Order: sequence, then C-alpha cells, then structure tokens
Amino acid sequence: MNVMKNPFRKIEVLDAEKLIDMAFSLASERAKRVRFWRGEGEMWRRKEMERINTVCNAVAKALSRILNSYPSLRDVPEVYSDLLEIYTSKERLKKYLSLVSWTRRKILEFRRTYAKRVKQAKTAGEARNLRREFYGRVCSLMKRIGKKSPLGKETAKELKSLPDFKQVFTVVLAGLPNVGKSSLLWRLTGSKPEIKNYPFTTKGIMLGYLEEGGKEVQIADTPGLLDRAGERRNRMEKKAIIALEKLANAVIFVFDVSGGMAIDEQENLLTEVKRLISKPLIVVGNKIDAASEEIASYVREKYSPLFTSCKTGEGIEALKKKILELAG
Repeated sequence: MNVMKNPFRKIEVLDAEKLIDMAFSLASERAKRVRFWRGEGEMWRRKEMERINTVCNAVAKALSRILNSYPSLRDVPEVYSDLLEIYTSKERLKKYLSLVSWTRRKILEFRRTYAKRVKQAKTAGEARNLRREFYGRVCSLMKRIGKKSPLGKETAKELKSLPDFKQVFTVVLAGLPNVGKSSLLWRLTGSKPEIKNYPFTTKGIMLGYLEEGGKEVQIADTPGLLDRAGERRNRMEKKAIIALEKLANAVIFVFDVSGGMAIDEQENLLTEVKRLISKPLIVVGNKIDAASEEIASYVREKYSPLFTSCKTGEGIEALKKKILELAG
C-alpha cells in the first residue's frame, strides 16, 4: 500500500542569534585549549585561527543541516504543496533556501580569506582585529537570513505535524466547528482525538481507519469551517478546504440537529462544500440524542440524512455500512 509521507517532517528553522551565540561560546572554549610549543607569536595566531575555524565550522554545519532538512520542492506531493502555501509560498521558500546556501558558501569563503590574513599578521592585536572583523561579517550575514526566514517555529511545528496519508479510499468529515466530527471519527474508527465542547478543538487534519471485509477506508477529521468567504478563512479552515479538494473520494457533511448551531449557517456551508467538490456526499444529522425536534424534522425532510449519536452509538453502524458501500 502506498503512503504519502509528510515531506516536511524533519524541517528545521534557523535561530540565527542562538546559533551565533553558541558558535562564539564554543570558539572561546576551543581557543583556551590551544597549546603550541613554538613561541608566543605562534600561540596567538593559533588561538585566533581556532576561533575562526570553530565559528565557521559550527555555522556552516548548522546551515547544511537546515538545507538538508527540506525536501526537494519539485517532488512534494500536491496535497502537501497546497498545505505549504497556507504558511508560505513555495517561491519564497525556494529563495530563502537559496539564500541560506549562498550564505554558507560566503562564510566558507570568508574563512579562507581571514585565515590567510591571520597567518600573515605581525602582532596579536592585528590578528585579534582580523578575527573580530570575521565575526562581524558572519553576524551580518546570519542576521540577514534570520530576518528573511519564511517560517517561524510555530508554523514549522504545524507543518511537521501534518499526517502521512494512505493512498486508499478517503472520506473527509466536514461541517461547522463543534458539530461532533471528532466524536464521529472516534465512533467510526476507534481513533480517539482530544474532544472538548468548544469550537476548533481540531487544529489539524486527524486520521482514522475503518477496516472491514478486506476493505480499508481512511477517514479524515478536519478543522471546522465557518460560513464565510474564502479570503477570510484562517489557517485551520484552509487545511479543511485542501483536504476536501485534494484527499476526498467522498464527504460526510455533519449537521448538528441539537439546536447548538444555527441551521442557516450549516446549510450555507453545505452549499459551499457542494460547490467545492463533486464527490459522493453523505449527509449526517448528528447529536440525535439531544435533537431539537423542529430542526431534526427540517433536516430529515430536506436532506434525508443518516441520524447519529456519538453518545449512544445510534446510527453509527448504518453510517459505516454506507461508507463501505461507497468504497466499493
């Protein structure tokens, strides 16, 4: 079975200030351990050379690690490419990685230049000033790429936490926040996400698997969508849209029939979901155990839904059967 692995699982974000502090501290420690028997003049040259080499090696190694932590962007699967665009553009990331690569080469070039000049220094003061000049140029380059980073620590953390997707029949749960999508995922698959009674508990795409009779269905729980225009949607909602457009072979649209959500907002969102996708659609009237009879009757007459209760288990087996029928 093919699995689309999250290509951003190992990405690293540069903390330029922390890296420079670490490199300078390491250089000072290494310089203290320099011992050379040929005389005082050779000693101070060796100490400054050790500082330059240590800083260069530490920074170049860190920049190489950052470059190697990113995938080749041309090979990133479409769904992950679209998810990346929520955080930054692919072009912006390409330019940044090119800048990191250029910076690494430039620092290695500086090392060669300043190492040669320190070897030719006539006094300890001259050698020290050359080393400080090298430090200053490295700091300037690092600050530049630190400011241009297209991803912060939190956004990188979100990218790294995206799930791997199996390439099997996939059903995506859609609906307003707090209509019970995460509870349905648990009831259908046994995957127990964190469920709380407030909107946007689900901040990413959560997966569970329904297996029966040799069939396997991937069910994706997405962040709740709000009834509002696409340009006003936040990152969580955009993830849900991408899941609908790129992953779904079928969609379960979840109505809350308990009266906890305005029915007109739920209907408006259903209209938007139908506009976005042309895949098979199952309409579910959830929370039937606490149903508003007026809302339940309205949804029944207009949409002929499957009614479910995650609390009592009512309708869950019928929903599973419907999903497996769609999966063929």
